[in-house]
Amino acid sequence: MGSSSSKSSTSTQNIDRRQVVDNGIGVSSDSSTITINSLDEGIVNKALETVSQNDAINGEGFNRLLELAGNLFQSGGELIDKTSSAALGAVEAVNTAKNDEEGRIDQKTLVICAVAGVSAVYLMRKK
Repeated sequence: MGSSSSKSSTSTQNIDRRQVVDNGIGVSSDSSTITINSLDEGIVNKALETVSQNDAINGEGFNRLLELAGNLFQSGGELIDKTSSAALGAVEAVNTAKNDEEGRIDQKTLVICAVAGVSAVYLMRKK
């Protein structure tokens, strides 16, 4: 019969590559190697300033966008008012034409006729 053999090995490596940064100097270690990185503090500050300026510019842009949206809503409301006024005027014109066609007198015409009649009577009495 045959023989069988097996071999197994396990190995674990823990590598800690964290970096400690203070005042533009970074320190890290890997096993027995220590690495020191020097960062230009001026460049870092300039980068942070640029980010801050972009945030301010984007904030201003967002405010302008909100202002534009407000103007659009206001213009839309004014357009709706004009459209509804025009539609009501058209409905009134259709009603007037319909009343004229049927020989009816609408309320506005009655009031005008009444005022004209009263004025005529008043002027006749005054002479």
